[in-house]
Amino acid sequence: FGGTYQERIYTAALDTNDNIFIAGNTTSLIGIATPGATQPNLSSGDDAFISQFSPTGTLIWSSYYGGDRHELITSITVDDSNKLYVTGHTASTDLPCTPNAHRNTLSGYENAFLGVLDNTGNILYNSYYIKGSNTRGEGIAIANDGTIYIAGYTNDTELSPFTGIHQDQNGGYLDGFLLKINTQYQTVWKTYFGGEHNDLIEGITLDSFQNIYLTGKTKSIGGIATPTTFQPNYSNSNTWDGFLTQLDSSSNQIWGTYLDAGGSEDITVIKHQNSSLWLLGMTDGINLSTDATSLQQTNNGGYDNILLNFSTSGNKIWTTYFGEANDEFGYDMDFANNNKILITGQTSSNVNFVTSNAHQNNYGGHIYDGFWSILCQPTQPTTLSHNNTLNICEGDSIEVSSLNNFNSYSWSTGSTSNAIYISTPGNYILETIDNNNCPGKSDT
Repeated sequence: FGGTYQERIYTAALDTNDNIFIAGNTTSLIGIATPGATQPNLSSGDDAFISQFSPTGTLIWSSYYGGDRHELITSITVDDSNKLYVTGHTASTDLPCTPNAHRNTLSGYENAFLGVLDNTGNILYNSYYIKGSNTRGEGIAIANDGTIYIAGYTNDTELSPFTGIHQDQNGGYLDGFLLKINTQYQTVWKTYFGGEHNDLIEGITLDSFQNIYLTGKTKSIGGIATPTTFQPNYSNSNTWDGFLTQLDSSSNQIWGTYLDAGGSEDITVIKHQNSSLWLLGMTDGINLSTDATSLQQTNNGGYDNILLNFSTSGNKIWTTYFGEANDEFGYDMDFANNNKILITGQTSSNVNFVTSNAHQNNYGGHIYDGFWSILCQPTQPTTLSHNNTLNICEGDSIEVSSLNNFNSYSWSTGSTSNAIYISTPGNYILETIDNNNCPGKSDT
């Protein structure tokens, strides 16, 4: 999708009818806006854009979004009534604010913004939020009651006149921010999140109780993690560590953890799915805590994607690398009903990256190619059972079988049946394929 110059698609969402909305940034004069668009023309050297496609991929409408300078939409979400909510950053002095805007003037060089549109692209609400010379909205989430949460980062030092919030002072040059807005677009509270160095919030998600989960990257030793969590300490390597934290709906921190894999980490996406947290990011580190159930246990070179699954109390469930010899950067993910995960982003790896059934088998990019991949969510390790709970004497045999039903079985002995008989000591492993063509593996 694009015109005659450069487009960057940063975010996508589905409505209740599976219509597809994409948003990002463009420098193209043509090929973007459809007839009757809310903003039919490029207003500056580069504007944001929003587009709607049907479930079958037909363009329904598309519009520029911006003013006299730079705009980028970094996050889009859709509520149950199919209204669109977008955030990002703008340097424009004439963003088309609505009469009820929280603030209708730019303050500083670059501000975050909130836009609300109907599902035909008409602007219902538009406003500047969070001033500063380097302020960026990076994530937006809508609660079941319509409450809006915006997260990002800022160098503003005068964020919060509110009392009783998590953090009322900027701890470093760049700190994360979190903003809660009610259905009348009034600010309920806003808070910093960060320590003594730079801290960038890049992703946000909510659970049904309006607990808030934030992720991103940090160089701070303090102000991020809480004791006894997965990784309570910064790596002290003067590189970026990822982080994950939970706050309640009043901004009180419940827990927080670093996410370090021994290099430089950036966690850009977080989703709440099936009562757990899924995170997508990237690292050049080699120490991610993978195991035999991981799709890829080691970094294959450069920056690899990392996919992480955590409980809502901050405990690691599963992790994997995903990448090849060069660099991979994942930008978004979603979930299908058949236990599959969709990941999209860009790669510079030109060998061993695609599958035999790929839409495009050959690397075609100058620096990067876009990619999308379908991965299996990890199945539970195949559970084994045996038919003898008594002491086993030399020469005896026991039957070991899978307690679950799978499409195929492959034992380390070479057997392909559900069960095997064992009469000699050793390690015995069963690998399986389930109904969704996803692999599983037992312990020994």
